[in-house]
Amino acid sequence: MKKTLPCKLKNTINELIPNDVIDIPRLKFIADNRLRLIQEIIELVHVYGYNEAKLKRALSELIRIESIRERKIVDFEYYNILLKTRNIVLSKTETELSCLIYNGFETAVLRMLYGHTNSESIYIRMHRIKQKLPAYELDKD
Repeated sequence: MKKTLPCKLKNTINELIPNDVIDIPRLKFIADNRLRLIQEIIELVHVYGYNEAKLKRALSELIRIESIRERKIVDFEYYNILLKTRNIVLSKTETELSCLIYNGFETAVLRMLYGHTNSESIYIRMHRIKQKLPAYELDKD
Protein backbone atom coordinates (compact mmCIF):
# COMPACT_ATOMS: atom_id res chain seq x y z
CA MET A 1 0.00 0.00 0.00
CA LYS A 2 2.75 2.46 0.93
CA LYS A 3 4.43 2.52 -2.47
CA THR A 4 1.17 2.79 -4.40
CA LEU A 5 -0.41 5.54 -2.28
CA PRO A 6 1.80 8.39 -3.58
CA CYS A 7 1.26 7.26 -7.17
CA LYS A 8 -2.51 6.84 -6.74
CA LEU A 9 -2.81 10.18 -4.95
CA LYS A 10 -0.85 11.94 -7.69
CA ASN A 11 -3.03 10.33 -10.37
CA THR A 12 -6.19 11.36 -8.51
CA ILE A 13 -4.96 14.94 -8.16
CA ASN A 14 -3.95 15.00 -11.85
CA GLU A 15 -7.51 14.03 -12.81
CA LEU A 16 -8.95 16.86 -10.73
CA ILE A 17 -6.64 19.67 -11.86
CA PRO A 18 -7.07 20.91 -15.44
CA ASN A 19 -3.90 20.72 -17.53
CA ASP A 20 -5.01 23.49 -19.85
CA VAL A 21 -4.84 26.22 -17.21
CA ILE A 22 -1.73 28.25 -17.99
CA ASP A 23 -0.78 31.53 -16.38
CA ILE A 24 2.46 32.65 -18.06
CA PRO A 25 3.34 35.52 -15.67
CA ARG A 26 2.91 33.21 -12.66
CA LEU A 27 5.01 30.51 -14.32
CA LYS A 28 7.76 33.03 -15.07
CA PHE A 29 7.69 34.28 -11.48
CA ILE A 30 8.02 30.74 -10.11
CA ALA A 31 10.74 29.87 -12.64
CA ASP A 32 12.73 32.97 -11.65
CA ASN A 33 12.44 32.02 -7.97
CA ARG A 34 13.64 28.50 -8.72
CA LEU A 35 16.64 29.86 -10.60
CA ARG A 36 17.51 32.08 -7.62
CA LEU A 37 17.33 29.02 -5.37
CA ILE A 38 19.70 27.14 -7.66
CA GLN A 39 22.09 30.09 -7.51
CA GLU A 40 21.93 30.05 -3.70
CA ILE A 41 22.67 26.32 -3.62
CA ILE A 42 25.67 26.81 -5.90
CA GLU A 43 26.91 29.66 -3.69
CA LEU A 44 26.57 27.47 -0.59
CA VAL A 45 28.56 24.71 -2.24
CA HIS A 46 31.21 27.25 -3.20
CA VAL A 47 31.39 28.77 0.30
CA TYR A 48 31.02 25.61 2.41
CA GLY A 49 32.23 22.96 -0.02
CA TYR A 50 35.32 22.37 2.10
CA ASN A 51 33.28 21.82 5.27
CA GLU A 52 30.71 19.06 4.81
CA ALA A 53 29.01 19.63 8.19
CA LYS A 54 28.45 23.35 7.55
CA LEU A 55 27.27 22.68 4.00
CA LYS A 56 24.79 20.07 5.22
CA ARG A 57 23.46 22.46 7.89
CA ALA A 58 23.12 25.34 5.40
CA LEU A 59 21.36 23.13 2.84
CA SER A 60 19.03 21.75 5.52
CA GLU A 61 17.90 25.29 6.30
CA LEU A 62 17.37 26.01 2.63
CA ILE A 63 15.16 22.98 1.97
CA ARG A 64 12.62 23.37 4.76
CA ILE A 65 8.96 23.81 3.83
CA GLU A 66 9.03 27.28 5.39
CA SER A 67 11.82 28.25 3.00
CA ILE A 68 9.86 26.89 0.04
CA ARG A 69 6.86 29.01 1.13
CA GLU A 70 8.89 32.18 1.67
CA ARG A 71 10.81 31.88 -1.58
CA LYS A 72 7.65 31.02 -3.56
CA ILE A 73 9.35 28.09 -5.26
CA VAL A 74 5.95 26.42 -5.69
CA ASP A 75 2.76 28.40 -6.28
CA PHE A 76 0.63 27.05 -3.44
CA GLU A 77 -1.86 29.92 -3.71
CA TYR A 78 -2.63 29.29 -7.37
CA TYR A 79 -2.89 25.55 -6.76
CA ASN A 80 -5.38 26.23 -3.93
CA ILE A 81 -7.48 28.34 -6.33
CA LEU A 82 -7.49 25.46 -8.82
CA LEU A 83 -8.63 23.06 -6.09
CA LYS A 84 -11.43 25.42 -5.07
CA THR A 85 -12.69 25.57 -8.67
CA ARG A 86 -13.27 21.83 -8.26
CA ASN A 87 -15.00 22.38 -4.90
CA ILE A 88 -12.11 20.74 -3.05
CA VAL A 89 -11.34 22.31 0.30
CA LEU A 90 -8.14 21.26 2.04
CA SER A 91 -6.29 22.80 4.95
CA LYS A 92 -3.24 24.94 4.15
CA THR A 93 -0.80 22.13 4.94
CA GLU A 94 -2.88 19.58 3.01
CA THR A 95 -2.99 21.92 0.02
CA GLU A 96 0.78 22.36 0.14
CA LEU A 97 1.44 18.64 0.47
CA SER A 98 -0.93 17.72 -2.36
CA CYS A 99 0.65 20.44 -4.52
CA LEU A 100 4.12 19.05 -3.88
CA ILE A 101 2.88 15.54 -4.73
CA TYR A 102 1.22 16.92 -7.87
CA ASN A 103 4.60 18.42 -8.82
CA GLY A 104 6.38 15.08 -8.43
CA PHE A 105 8.00 15.36 -4.99
CA GLU A 106 8.83 11.90 -3.63
CA THR A 107 7.96 10.85 -0.08
CA ALA A 108 11.61 10.90 1.05
CA VAL A 109 11.93 14.50 -0.14
CA LEU A 110 8.64 15.44 1.52
CA ARG A 111 9.90 13.98 4.81
CA MET A 112 12.99 16.19 4.55
CA LEU A 113 10.96 19.30 3.69
CA TYR A 114 8.64 18.81 6.65
CA GLY A 115 11.39 17.63 9.00
CA HIS A 116 9.72 14.26 9.68
CA THR A 117 11.88 11.41 10.86
CA ASN A 118 9.05 8.88 10.72
CA SER A 119 8.19 7.92 7.13
CA GLU A 120 4.73 6.81 8.24
CA SER A 121 3.70 10.39 9.03
CA ILE A 122 3.82 11.43 5.37
CA TYR A 123 1.79 8.39 4.30
CA ILE A 124 -0.82 9.15 6.96
CA ARG A 125 -1.11 12.75 5.76
CA MET A 126 -1.35 11.58 2.15
CA HIS A 127 -4.11 9.11 3.04
CA ARG A 128 -6.09 11.86 4.78
CA ILE A 129 -5.83 14.06 1.69
CA LYS A 130 -6.93 11.22 -0.58
CA GLN A 131 -10.03 10.70 1.56
CA LYS A 132 -11.03 14.34 1.01
CA LEU A 133 -10.81 14.16 -2.78
CA PRO A 134 -14.03 13.49 -4.73
CA ALA A 135 -12.36 10.88 -6.94
CA TYR A 136 -11.58 8.86 -3.79
CA GLU A 137 -15.27 7.96 -3.53
CA LEU A 138 -14.99 6.20 -6.89
CA ASP A 139 -11.92 4.24 -5.73
CA LYS A 140 -13.74 2.83 -2.70
CA ASP A 141 -16.10 0.65 -4.77
